[in-house]
Amino acid sequence: MKFLLPRFLALSLLAAAPALHAELDAVLEAAQPAITGGASYVNVMSTQGMGWRWTKDAGRRDYGQIFPVKQSFSASELAVQVLYADPFRSARRAAFQLDFLRFPSGNLTEPPDVVATFDGTLPPNPGLGTGEAAWLRFRFPEVKFEGGSSYGFLLRFKEEGAAEQNIIFRVTPSSTPDGGYGIMEADGGGKIEKGPSMNFLLGVSAPGSASAAPRPPATLTVDQRAADGYRTLASAVAAAQPGDTIRIAPGSGPYREPLYIPRSGTAEQPITVDGSGETITGFDPLVFEERDGEWSFDVASFLAARPNIQGFTKAGGKWTSVVPGGFPSVLVHHGRRVFQDAATARFEEKVRLSDDGSRLILLDPAQRDGWEIAARDRVVVILNASHQTFRNIRATGSLNDGFNLHGTGEGLVFENIEGSQNLDEGFSAHDTIACEITGGVFTQNDNGIGNVGQSRLVARDIRTFDNTGYGLWFLDASATLENASSWGNGVAQFALHGKAAATVRNVSAVPPASATKPRMSYEESAKRTDSRLQEIAVTARCEGAVAETTAPAPARTAAQ
Repeated sequence: MKFLLPRFLALSLLAAAPALHAELDAVLEAAQPAITGGASYVNVMSTQGMGWRWTKDAGRRDYGQIFPVKQSFSASELAVQVLYADPFRSARRAAFQLDFLRFPSGNLTEPPDVVATFDGTLPPNPGLGTGEAAWLRFRFPEVKFEGGSSYGFLLRFKEEGAAEQNIIFRVTPSSTPDGGYGIMEADGGGKIEKGPSMNFLLGVSAPGSASAAPRPPATLTVDQRAADGYRTLASAVAAAQPGDTIRIAPGSGPYREPLYIPRSGTAEQPITVDGSGETITGFDPLVFEERDGEWSFDVASFLAARPNIQGFTKAGGKWTSVVPGGFPSVLVHHGRRVFQDAATARFEEKVRLSDDGSRLILLDPAQRDGWEIAARDRVVVILNASHQTFRNIRATGSLNDGFNLHGTGEGLVFENIEGSQNLDEGFSAHDTIACEITGGVFTQNDNGIGNVGQSRLVARDIRTFDNTGYGLWFLDASATLENASSWGNGVAQFALHGKAAATVRNVSAVPPASATKPRMSYEESAKRTDSRLQEIAVTARCEGAVAETTAPAPARTAAQ
């Protein structure tokens, strides 16, 4: 088979032969495989794709990912997510090459060194339907990755082919939380360029995976500081089975990746996540740079790279709100949210937007440290899953909801949680979700708790305060609330809309200090200007009464 190496690989091979050159096995699987102990990035909500291809019509594009390695590890498996399993139906088993690379400069400024090369052929489709996503999984001899270096992998077809050589990877148009990103090379030209980040898992088969023997329920400890074991939430989730507890090591957060468990537990053996009071967040650090005598941040480029922002519409590369001047993210400074004034749309303190809205300008250069900005649209996600328990977790910095529940699910239990500083709700159940909260604080969101559809909630020991819109808000949904308190929320402390039905016992609210909404809200109450104690639609039903009080109940956090 005739094949020409890309220029950068040819130069590397002249300098030193790869440490390893062998065959690999490739399989296509429907579910996310249980691979742990190495590097990974999985954005479960991404719907975008990028092609790995070599066809006459579409041309050639090699594709892969660069990732930093903090602690040394060894890997014998790699899985990458594809948006569609359809190309694998072809009877032709296209040949490809997988290269593992080390980037001496840590980026793309210098040609990489080839660490290992593996040859394989595309696997057959195991019966997946049209349009179904899948995981392309590779097994190969052990490769070692040394801490303190940046590595990558690159997938290349060996010759031009047909439609089976146009594989669409699931990608996210931004860097990963640890600074990794997609890489691509066009037409064999030898120049590697930056691309969208892939969903990938690199490591070894986790205990409890399909390739391992059955085991009793276990505790899977996640610690991103560790040299081995489960260093990401995604790696522990991939290994989890009914009866397991995923435990986040105390002091190891925050975790800047989504928590999403696609597998259901059982009524007898739920899958449990114990966050140990740690934070799962969509926030990324915000760094101001000096420019033209001012300290500023290029917020236009940052926002243009966001694929989804709840409540905002993208037009001409810019996100717009139903209210003029609405800022499509969340800013915090030293852990405190910086709000926009409802009347002027100005930030209440410390920063302002440039006249064209492209830059965030710091008013006091001495205050340039400790800033964060919401960068991801999902934090804790439950989608069509049942019998999962989440306790002692903070969810912050989402461009949507902190705790976001969709689809059909039951036996979903939340204990001692906090949802704060999210662009939409701190906690939101949709569709036909049935869930229970015991102990929860929801603050500095658009709405504290906002449930809709046919969802059902039983909640006790709840505190909702300082949200820009509603504290407790239900649209058509049903709720039983006990020992709940709501205060300082911008539009209403308690609201039942549509055909919502609620039973309340020992629920209290503090009247607002003003009849006018003080801070800008962006979602359901965006156009509201008033502020009140409560509102119950004539079509809604409330059993019991919300008591008016002058003093809020003490707020408990997920760390207590």
